[in-house]
Amino acid sequence: MQLASPRSATLLLAIQLAIPRPAVGDDRPFQRLTVGRGLSSSFVNAILQDRRGFLWFGTNDGLNRYDGYECRVLRYHPEVSNGIGGSFVGGLTEDELGGLWIQLGAGGVDRYDPEREIFTHYSLTPPGARAAQVRTILAARREVWIESSVGLFHVDLTRPDVAAPISAGPRAAWGASTVDSSDVAWIGTAEGRLLRARDGVLLATDTLSAPIS
Repeated sequence: MQLASPRSATLLLAIQLAIPRPAVGDDRPFQRLTVGRGLSSSFVNAILQDRRGFLWFGTNDGLNRYDGYECRVLRYHPEVSNGIGGSFVGGLTEDELGGLWIQLGAGGVDRYDPEREIFTHYSLTPPGARAAQVRTILAARREVWIESSVGLFHVDLTRPDVAAPISAGPRAAWGASTVDSSDVAWIGTAEGRLLRARDGVLLATDTLSAPIS
């Protein structure tokens, strides 16, 4: 589950989110996680708690993993080929295999494998085009959908090294989207179209009377 966070000088959070739960009735005080306590930046753009209980913070200066005691910071270093692909992290999504999908600032998406501790880079921008802006990443069973300013992309988690472009008709300004209990991705557009997709295939495109924002 991804939670949006306003940009603020400090991040206020309950430590109980990341460490074993206290006994019933034990009121655990809030603590501040700040740059002084190891956070890489005071600008936090995304928060996610993964299936192992770690809290991840996407910031203006890298990715932070918090275990309830300290932050581990993953920063961009251009000379490291399998490191994170940029400093700005705008969004976080976890897939069914435990991989962490990272929306970067300009033209790209990374997937972090926490077991191998390496990043896979996905460049979505066609040659000669302006940098793609990623709006949303949807995780479903065995697949991931990426909505970007240059189109819709699909990643099969059995072959996660390839982001395949999906022909979705006229280039869309993406609106609201979700994945239902049957693992069908529902993707709205500002032009009033509603796409339904699963297993890398568009199942249907409906035209609505109003845009979906």
